[in-house]
Amino acid sequence: GRGTPPDRPIPCRPVDVQTSVAAAATLVSLAFAATVLERWIDRRRPQDAAWAWSLLLFALGGNDTDVLTVSKTAGTATFTQAVAIGSSFLVTDGAVTFNSTVMSGPFEVQADTTTLGGALTASTLTVASGATLAGGANALSLTGNVSLADSSYTGTGTLTLTAGAARSLDVGDNLIRTLVISNSNTTTLGSPTSVGTGGFQLASTGNLDWGSNSLTVAGSADFNGRTFNNTGSLVLSGTGTLTVGGSSFADVSITNGTTTVSGTLTAASLTVGAGTTLRSDNTVTALGTVSLAGTLQTTGLST
Repeated sequence: GRGTPPDRPIPCRPVDVQTSVAAAATLVSLAFAATVLERWIDRRRPQDAAWAWSLLLFALGGNDTDVLTVSKTAGTATFTQAVAIGSSFLVTDGAVTFNSTVMSGPFEVQADTTTLGGALTASTLTVASGATLAGGANALSLTGNVSLADSSYTGTGTLTLTAGAARSLDVGDNLIRTLVISNSNTTTLGSPTSVGTGGFQLASTGNLDWGSNSLTVAGSADFNGRTFNNTGSLVLSGTGTLTVGGSSFADVSITNGTTTVSGTLTAASLTVGAGTTLRSDNTVTALGTVSLAGTLQTTGLST
């Protein structure tokens, strides 16, 4: 007859030190929460209730060493509640849908399509080559680097780069409907950047370095009196207002619609394309080449 199959060792995944420490911290927090809760039941002091609640929240998800990894190779993983992760959120495989706000540290999509059903707040955002982030109309608020190069981002929500260290923004060939830069440290564009009809805003605390890359805006572009560094083109491809900053532009091109200037515009070169209009109540200064195939309405042109 058939013999008894030999015993096979059961593979065990080693537990790293970080995971062990996180588990121990959770257990200690639960123990303290239970102790303080018992004290509150006996004495009904409000500070005991507050401490018990805080310790419980820490045990349930406040540990900032956690890393939540999602791997889904078939079907769709759906999160119907808010997801709060202290360290990072990593989608490694498969279709994943978030039906409410996602709050995390670094947010990374390595493959397939991740769909946002709510606003995303994170430090860095990375969508790997070939992967897709379907943002819908949801806002993205980020404090670190953004990398969408060679990937797909579909969304109509506002992308806001908030307070944080100096960072890079590389959107690849993707269109960002509305872009707001409000961090006090410098944001550097890593590729030609296209912004839709929602417009571009360099907030009163923002700094921008777009180098030799082009910045194309289909709506209004507000530089809010801020200084910036660029040798590339500012291309205005739709009707809107250009609110100038504290620096001169390397090149300004009007390729569609009517652009109304707020402030005094100074550029190394100026192009007003056929069928377009540039309006200004102040003198427009062009230090180099001027091409006026369209209409320039201004109190004066200085060259």
